[in-house]
Amino acid sequence: MNTVQKTVFLLIVLGLITVSIPYTHSSGAGEPFDAPPAPLRQPAEFEPMHGVLIRYPFGIPYDLIAEMAEDVEVVTIVASQSEQTYVVSQYQSHGVNLSNCDFLIAQSDTYWTRDYGPWFVFTGNGDMAVVDFTYNRPQRPHDNQIPQNFALAYGYDHYLMPLIHTGGNYMTDGHGISVSTDLVWDENALSHEEINDTVFNYLGVHTYHVVPDPLDSYIDHIDCWAKFLAPDKIMIIEVPPGDPQYDDVENAVAYFENQTSCYGTPYQIYRVPSGYTTSPGEPYINSLILNNKILVPLSGSPMDAAALQAYQNAMPGYDVIGFLSGSWIPTDALHCRAKGIPDREMLYIDHTPLTGEMDAGTDGFLVEANITPYSGENITNASVCWKVEGGSWTYLHMNHTVNFTYCAHIPPQPGGTKIYYYLHAEDASGRKENHPYIGAPQAHFFTSAMDTLSINISLAAGWNLITVPVENNYTASGIAAAVPECTMLASWDAGTGTYTTFIVGITPPGSPWDFAIDDGIGYYVKVSNDTALSLNGTMLNTVNVTLYPGWNTIGWWKTISTTASSLAGNISSCTMLAMWDAETGTYTTFIVGITPPGSPWDFAITCSMGILAKVSSGSEWHGEG
Repeated sequence: MNTVQKTVFLLIVLGLITVSIPYTHSSGAGEPFDAPPAPLRQPAEFEPMHGVLIRYPFGIPYDLIAEMAEDVEVVTIVASQSEQTYVVSQYQSHGVNLSNCDFLIAQSDTYWTRDYGPWFVFTGNGDMAVVDFTYNRPQRPHDNQIPQNFALAYGYDHYLMPLIHTGGNYMTDGHGISVSTDLVWDENALSHEEINDTVFNYLGVHTYHVVPDPLDSYIDHIDCWAKFLAPDKIMIIEVPPGDPQYDDVENAVAYFENQTSCYGTPYQIYRVPSGYTTSPGEPYINSLILNNKILVPLSGSPMDAAALQAYQNAMPGYDVIGFLSGSWIPTDALHCRAKGIPDREMLYIDHTPLTGEMDAGTDGFLVEANITPYSGENITNASVCWKVEGGSWTYLHMNHTVNFTYCAHIPPQPGGTKIYYYLHAEDASGRKENHPYIGAPQAHFFTSAMDTLSINISLAAGWNLITVPVENNYTASGIAAAVPECTMLASWDAGTGTYTTFIVGITPPGSPWDFAIDDGIGYYVKVSNDTALSLNGTMLNTVNVTLYPGWNTIGWWKTISTTASSLAGNISSCTMLAMWDAETGTYTTFIVGITPPGSPWDFAITCSMGILAKVSSGSEWHGEG
């Protein structure tokens, strides 16, 4: 164990308070340090950030610092109080918002805070802690001490993970899936299984993708060629086919296309141009996500605009902002020189999106989420915001069930309907968050499954009035062939007041009398003995039936039954409905305004029934009832 003396200076309202604290810390990986209390969750770069850690002398331009300080706290590592005073004066002259600036006074060796800065985890106690590691640059001992200094200055529990590592070679999705190049294998005298156990015990990582570096560069950092944009989105550089690394990069793309995200779906892969082997190089992948902004290093090349557009296409709703610097190179740019500091009191929404074709339950589509206010404050709002394609947003209150779980049901929709939704939550600390993070511009979406129906339509000897309640391309001859002992079909044309009749064994199939079976229309079917018509198919979503003054034959295609009074109330200008009873050979009639609703003559209407509907004026019927 090495004992080191630390002097920490905190800037509070531009007044300086100096605290000198001795602190004991192990300087080597592989020593038996306790892991944080489980379960653990390591937040991702795209989650809510409180601040960003940078170092003076800077490796980033002042306009970038000013942009960051507009929204989050910029913590600057400086070597002394006098250096801090100088930086404050520089910030003032460059328009940096000093009210969002703080300083960590500590010795450092370089400005690559991404590589040596602290890693963060939420522990089983509900607190955020700093997880340290042995920085893989032993010639930079002061950089290696920064995570410890940061934890001490800002009141975080500090844990040393027995692993040699570097932040530029690590990215995580916030759900226990992380990625590094095989540099982590090369630099540790541990088996692959031991490394996997270590990242699980200290970071909560259950799936650790360790992959070759397709660039075969001197640095072997993942952030030189790939980036998590969201739990199910990864951006990977794109080099031209003539580039020496082309095949290796495309192999990396193919690898991630065949992996499963934490949502149980394949990763969505987005590409950004690189020009890695060209000079001066385009380091666009080395960007920083900072809440609703994506800060992108630009090179001044003609590809700058395409790079910014690539981010905008992948992350609609975010502010994508580019920054020039003469020091950016493909292996060292913005991301390498700035380290996000997560909001330790964030309002966290954990939700697995509905995707693909979904079946609605009895109450609709279940949307469930765990909503954790790390501030300890109460949840004041939990909502699902949803709409169908082309519709307007509707807000549903989510009910609290148990612990941090909330749920709501999006109402059932017709099969084939595309449904968009996002979650919104608020707590008493004033925090407001969405899932996905940016909300409506990247709303989750799924499709209501096409409902299938299997039905046996009983037919009594003689005439029956039925409808086909599934999607079909039948004609009269097709129905006749599907009905045992069928002798005749008839279609009533309300527009002309005439019947068209198909006689089995006499009317030629394909002739003008072999009429089409249309959705929502009732047809007469005559059979010589009691029998049944068996149908299997996709349920109808709607129908479009033109009603003419007088009698019309319509068909009830829905699986939910209705009544004559309800159906009549949903047909414009309806004056009468009639039901044919094939077994008794009689009609039951409901007369609008005369027959009492709920009476024996207010007959039930069930799936596959044909109905006679009399209207006083023409209209359209779409299945209301």
